Amino acid sequence: MIDKIELKIFLIIFVLLSVMISAIIAYNVFNSYNSTVRGIALYVERIYDDKKNPARDSIEGLYAVKVANHKIVNDDNIPSEIKEYVQKIIKTNSDFGIIGDYIYKNKIRGGMDKKSETILLLESKDTISDIKKSVVWAVVAYGISIVIVFFVSNEISKAIVKPIKETFDKQTEFISDASHELKTPLAVIRANVDVIEKETGKTKWITYVQNEVDSMSKLINELLLLSKIDSVGKSKDIEQINVSEELELISSAFESMAYEKNIKYETDIKEDILFNIDKEDLKHISSTLIDNAIKHTNGNNCVKINLSKEKDGFKLEVKNQGEEIPKSERERIFERFYRVDKARNREEKRYGLGLSICKATVEKYKGTIDIDYKDGYTIFKVKI
Repeated sequence: MIDKIELKIFLIIFVLLSVMISAIIAYNVFNSYNSTVRGIALYVERIYDDKKNPARDSIEGLYAVKVANHKIVNDDNIPSEIKEYVQKIIKTNSDFGIIGDYIYKNKIRGGMDKKSETILLLESKDTISDIKKSVVWAVVAYGISIVIVFFVSNEISKAIVKPIKETFDKQTEFISDASHELKTPLAVIRANVDVIEKETGKTKWITYVQNEVDSMSKLINELLLLSKIDSVGKSKDIEQINVSEELELISSAFESMAYEKNIKYETDIKEDILFNIDKEDLKHISSTLIDNAIKHTNGNNCVKINLSKEKDGFKLEVKNQGEEIPKSERERIFERFYRVDKARNREEKRYGLGLSICKATVEKYKGTIDIDYKDGYTIFKVKI
């Protein structure tokens, strides 16, 4: 969870800084290009318009092409390359710019169909080469800036998340320590209640105490499992197992539970699906979903378990026939201690941790868990 927050903060900072740098570099490159090309184009125009200027006819590589009605008027002694460039300039109708090895100035005003005007082209290989080099250097500078931004964003996101991470780690450590400390007195209480039961016989008071001890033990075990997932994450040394065979064993254990509630219980498990996953994790994911499906299905309805092969993993679907989970509740049911039907869950000693642990376990393997409702079935989809 903390890693996701850190990643989001990193992406926000990285994107914002990257956009700012991109805008600054793009502005500078455009401004440099615009001022250089525009300056040369205006300089050539001033010299050309000043008929008394002796430099007017001595500029090398300068072509003055007269145009009227989208056609070249003075076609004599004009190279075919220049003619092609002029036609392209006419189509773009831009005031100045670069085309090939030339910087041009479009002197056409008021529309080309009104009078003859001139397009000036000045051969400027060196200047254009310098402009291209400046663009290349700008790209290199941008690349270096992005690398720097990456590391800066990473450090800033770590600094922002650090206090949250420390608080979260302390919370996880407290839950783990408190749970371990509570297990011993609960075990003592349970042992003494069992001794009293043997001596005095079973009474409703003893049953109440035993039920509450069992309920507390279950809660403590779930808290320990949740804190373990939060602190450890995905194990590095996991062997490949036959998911199909394991799920067959796990699902068969719930057949009697479904039978007692008169629920139709169906499985469609594809054979020989192999994946690197801890057996206990697979058992917890599937058991939680199947148990949840059966407990939320009334008699004469159906529960279905489907397992199929995915490209690089597998897909587990647990379906139960019954009422639809409101869309507003679908994301929240994975929150810790959240219960849709609080009264019913309290009676059944359910604390709203099962699905939260299930989701955390799925995410250890970079998987996803989603809820859908189709054809009268609530569908929990796990993709790993």
